[in-house]
Amino acid sequence: MNFLDHALALAGQGFHVFPLAAGQKDPPKIKDFPNVATRTEAVIRGWWAQWPDANVGISTTHFEDDAAVLVVDVDNKGGKDGASELLRLELEGWDLPETYRCDTPTGGWHLFYRVPTPVRQGADVLAPGLDVRSKGGYCVGAGSVVDAGTYQATARTLADAPEWLIDRCGRPAERPASGSVPPSAAIDPLRAAERATYYLIHEAPLAVEGASGDSITYRVAARVKDFGVAEDAAVLLLALHWNARCEPPWDEEDLERKVAHAYDYGVHPIGAASPEVDFAVPAEPLPVTAQTNKREVLHPFLELNREYATVVAGGGFHILWETTDVQGKRITQHLDVGAFRLKLAPYTMRIGETERPIADLWLKSPLRRNYDGIVFEPGRERDVVVEDLA
Repeated sequence: MNFLDHALALAGQGFHVFPLAAGQKDPPKIKDFPNVATRTEAVIRGWWAQWPDANVGISTTHFEDDAAVLVVDVDNKGGKDGASELLRLELEGWDLPETYRCDTPTGGWHLFYRVPTPVRQGADVLAPGLDVRSKGGYCVGAGSVVDAGTYQATARTLADAPEWLIDRCGRPAERPASGSVPPSAAIDPLRAAERATYYLIHEAPLAVEGASGDSITYRVAARVKDFGVAEDAAVLLLALHWNARCEPPWDEEDLERKVAHAYDYGVHPIGAASPEVDFAVPAEPLPVTAQTNKREVLHPFLELNREYATVVAGGGFHILWETTDVQGKRITQHLDVGAFRLKLAPYTMRIGETERPIADLWLKSPLRRNYDGIVFEPGRERDVVVEDLA
C-alpha cells in the first residue's frame, strides 16, 4: 500500500485525515487541520496527488460524522516508561478496554477511543509517559514512515472511552467569544515584548530532551503569544532569551515550527494574558536591564533605541537617526533602510550558532522604537522620550 491507500483506508474507518510532510510527524502540511481534515475521497486524492510521499495525519477533533477521538499516547523513550504507568493504572482498577491501536517506531503505541465530544489534551495527563490527544490535536496514522521506522496498526475498531478516562481528561478550554479580547493591534508591542522577555529569562521552564520537551516548548511559545507578541517576534525572543539554555537547544527551523504550531493551534488569541485586556491603564513595563560588573547594561535593541527609531510617513518607511552635529546641537537625520544596514553592518548578534546582523534583528523586533508619524512644527522644542525606555 502507498500513502494514498493508507489515507483512504483510515478515512474509511471513520478517521478525518490530512497530509503531513514526507518522512515527518510534524508539523502539519495543511493549516487549520482540525477543521479541514476530511473523509472525502476526492479531497484526499487531490492532496496525495500533490504530495504523493506525504505521511498521514489523523485529526483527533473529529471522528465519523458526530464524534471525536481520544488517543492515549504511551511513550517509552527518553527515560519515560508509559507501559509501566499504564500497567499501574490497570492494577489500581482503571482499566482501558481493547481498542484500535497503532504501534510507533520508537517502542510506544497509541490507543484510540471514541468520545461524543473532544476532551482536553496534554502531556503526562494520566501519568508520566501517558499523553492525551483530542481537542485540536492529531496523531500520525498507520502506514506513515519516519527515520525510526513505520507506524503499524491493529485491525480492531474503536471502543468507546470509559467514563473515568473522559472525567480524568476533562473538558477542553473554550476560546473566548469573538470580540471579548481586543485585537493584537490594540496591545502595546513594546510592553508585550518586555513582559515576554522577563518571563523567558526568569520564569519559563526549559525544554529537556526526553522530558516532554516538545510540550514544554509549545507551552512556552503559547505563553509568549498570550502576552501579545507577534509570531515572528516570538521566534526571535525565544532564540535570544530561552532556547540556548534548553537541553539540547532547538535548531532554528525546529524552533520556528514549534512557535508556529503554538500560534496556529493555541487555545487563546494573541494577547489574551495582556493587561490591556483587563485594565484601562496598561501595567508598568517589567525591567529589561541586567547588571554586568556592577554596570547597568541595556538590551542591545534598547541601546539602539537611544539613537534610532522608525516611522512610516509620506508613503514610505524611514529610519530616524537622532544624533548631534559638530557643534553638539541635537539633530535628526533620515536614513533609508539600506543606509541603516550599511552603517550597522559591522555589528552582529549570536542566536544559537548563527551570527546575524543586528540591524536586521532590530528592524524585526517588537522592542524597536517606532513613531506613529511626523509633525512639522518649526520653533517648538522637541520632546525627548528615549530616556523612558531605559
